[in-house]
Amino acid sequence: MEVRTKEKELKRAYKERMNELKEEIRQNKVEKRKRVERVKKKKENILRVGMKLQKITNPKTLTKIAKLKQKKLLKGSVGECGGARKREMRD
Repeated sequence: MEVRTKEKELKRAYKERMNELKEEIRQNKVEKRKRVERVKKKKENILRVGMKLQKITNPKTLTKIAKLKQKKLLKGSVGECGGARKREMRD
């Protein structure tokens, strides 16, 4: 009888510990996801502004910055002339 109760206690303690570890893993994943999002947002902001005090030698980064700036210029010009026509057509 004593052996059986000890086994049950061990099994219960094992399950509790497993649940604690699973919860800790979940929390770590959430924290990691948030951290990755922060880093990603920071990189996007740097690309959007394009004013990082660092020499950019990666051609892909340069093309991204150029595309973003081009899009901003296009948005401004489309908003001035083409935007009014679209509104009129919808109404």
